[in-house]
Amino acid sequence: MQDGEVDIDVRLVEQLVAGQFPHLADLTIDPVTSTATVYAIFRLGDRLCVRLPRVAAWSRDLHRAALAPRARAAAVPADSRAG
Repeated sequence: MQDGEVDIDVRLVEQLVAGQFPHLADLTIDPVTSTATVYAIFRLGDRLCVRLPRVAAWSRDLHRAALAPRARAAAVPADSRAG
């Protein structure tokens, strides 16, 4: 773990999704096995994912990443949020 790393698990993701996207709360949540050190990634149903910064200070980069031009076309749901 990194210094200041938040313990992110399926239960936390369930709570965040239910609070911010109640219409998606019935979708399954599965952790994605990764060696990534910046974000924890979870599958949300068959077509979506949840990406959370592992350290609170890294959350500042979410807005910048959302505004960065995409290297290739990607489908981004209209209800994408940072929060």
